[in-house]
Amino acid sequence: MNCEEAGLLMMDALDGTLGPSDVKRLEAHLARCPVCQAEWTALQTVESWLSYAPLVSPAPGFADRVATRLARQNARRRLGGGLVVLAAAALLALSPLLQGWLLPLPLSPAAEVIRQITRHTLVVMWHVLRGLWIAGHALATGLDLSPEAAAHVSLGALLLFLLGLQSGVHRLSRAERRVQTS
Repeated sequence: MNCEEAGLLMMDALDGTLGPSDVKRLEAHLARCPVCQAEWTALQTVESWLSYAPLVSPAPGFADRVATRLARQNARRRLGGGLVVLAAAALLALSPLLQGWLLPLPLSPAAEVIRQITRHTLVVMWHVLRGLWIAGHALATGLDLSPEAAAHVSLGALLLFLLGLQSGVHRLSRAERRVQTS
């Protein structure tokens, strides 16, 4: 038996749930291991001190407050996990666009403009996904980010995306005019 297993058996012994064969194994280990013997003595001392402590009743409504807080944390985790999945799915959906951005091929002027617009859109989408990931991570880990704040982060990210899209459409129409005049 190693010291970690002995520590677990000590906890069971203090709780009174240790079987006779495990009691013998624990006693044999304690006879050979001075470190565990010292820990066992300390645990028994603390246990005896705690037995003299008076029992204190919880404040009225304590259980309800704890249950409400746990429900709120679980809701945040579910929402946060959903936002992380949404961000990952959006990134996966954008991956074909990355191929056009990363492959340096000679392009016509119109295609070059489209590639620049794609780059611009990808940068904006990166910021959108990052905002969603931050909000999702904050909610999933229980950081103090209310659902309203997460909605604001997501709305801000969406507005950035729409502005980037509008800018891209404007650039595309200018590029079309340039191609038509040349």
